[in-house]
Amino acid sequence: RLHRNPSPVIYDGSYKFEVGKATLVRNYGNDVALISSGIMLQKALDAADVLKDKGIKARVIDMSTLKPLDEAAVLEAAKATNAIV
Repeated sequence: RLHRNPSPVIYDGSYKFEVGKATLVRNYGNDVALISSGIMLQKALDAADVLKDKGIKARVIDMSTLKPLDEAAVLEAAKATNAIV
């Protein structure tokens, strides 16, 4: 699936994509984990910034592949935070 609108660059040239591996993109804390994929990743990063301003510490996880799902990353987020969105 591709979209036509421009999207922000999240990663620099050192990023190494791995099938089935999530990436912790931002970690403000352990109140909530925001798991996102694709073009919605920037929205999750923006949401983490808004939440931070309201005193809610969020981490943002880029789930770049949904199949296979990085179950270990989801379980770790569930154990470390109070909620997953």
